Amino acid sequence: MLQPGPQLYDVMDAVPARRWKEFVRTLGLREAEIEAVEVEICRFRDQQYEMLKRWRQQQPAGLGAIYAALERMGLEGCAEDLRSRLQHGP
Repeated sequence: MLQPGPQLYDVMDAVPARRWKEFVRTLGLREAEIEAVEVEICRFRDQQYEMLKRWRQQQPAGLGAIYAALERMGLEGCAEDLRSRLQHGP
């Protein structure tokens, strides 16, 4: 289960900023939710956190889904870095 707080920041740090929207879409966050967050929240980092939080509330949010999304996007290295970070700390 993906935990709020530090784990969400670890996920945010693992995904390249330029691929963030693709990532949350791959996770299954609806376009309307993405757009709502962009309108409601100014800072990109806060938008990232809110998008992950909303996805987590809508899905049985497991880390497996995060890893699978990264791998589907061809970001296997990012998935591996995230696994390592979550297992061993920063």
